[in-house]
Amino acid sequence: MGKFFLLLIVSIAGTIIESSAQSQACSHPFSLVILGSSTSAGAGASPSDSAYVKRFSKYLQDSVNSGCIVTNLAVGGYNTRKIQPAWFGGSVDTAKNIDKALSLNPDALLINMPSNDAASGFTLSEQKANFLRVMAKADSFNVPVWITTTQPRNLSAAGRDSLTHMKNWIMATFPDSYIDFWTGIAAADGSILAAYNSGDGVHLNNAGHRILFNRVISSNLIDSLCTDTEDTATSIVVPMKQLAAQVYLQNRQVVIEMPEYSDCTYTVYNLNGIKIREGKISASRTLVPLPIQDQMYLLRINKGNISRTFKLSKF
Repeated sequence: MGKFFLLLIVSIAGTIIESSAQSQACSHPFSLVILGSSTSAGAGASPSDSAYVKRFSKYLQDSVNSGCIVTNLAVGGYNTRKIQPAWFGGSVDTAKNIDKALSLNPDALLINMPSNDAASGFTLSEQKANFLRVMAKADSFNVPVWITTTQPRNLSAAGRDSLTHMKNWIMATFPDSYIDFWTGIAAADGSILAAYNSGDGVHLNNAGHRILFNRVISSNLIDSLCTDTEDTATSIVVPMKQLAAQVYLQNRQVVIEMPEYSDCTYTVYNLNGIKIREGKISASRTLVPLPIQDQMYLLRINKGNISRTFKLSKF
């Protein structure tokens, strides 16, 4: 689509300097809603305009399209329980959750839940289930989601192990839509590198927020939402609109109903991101038997260089 990004990373005395450049503005505006906690709310940045979300919002309006809108629903201290669908109950905040985000009719969502789950002692299973439940709700509305990795934090060894595990899981589970908020910011033990520590061992300083900002604009988020009408031959179509399908669980099998299935394949993963089934979609209705009875699965449909991921839940 005629849009290119340049990401330059230089290491000087343990500090990463990142710069990015965009060669072409977007021909139409788009809207984005952010779900998150204190990092996305701007904690650690001073002045507040140095926070990555505010930098990103300004960048979109100044350099991409002046009509772009970023709605930030992030609240300091929030964890993945807070952003669950309303029916989940408990501590869900219905003014800041996935339902609220989708009610704003966004073109996409960005989810940034860096470390509060680990700090609160949530099990790995619960963290994964909470992420998948939110992603499934967004997918049911055909709204694409970008998700950041966890971020380093000066927790106990067990807490840092949890952050590292979830970072790896997010990258493996959402390979086409994760944004790396870990590499170059985290020390080998999962704590925050001193150069990016705001001083509390939890939040990033201005230099850290600038890295997050550059990671977002250097991801495929803008490219995927922006179609250049002057160069349709290379335009990127949002995969979920191109790979139209109905996918659901029935007894101990996945049902894939897909009217246009030519050259499509599927891969099924369990909650831990382990591949359990793969094959070719050779009919408009395909049944995939499941060898195990988990509560959640991921199914990815691929066609050439595009893919669409479905989150299947028994909840």
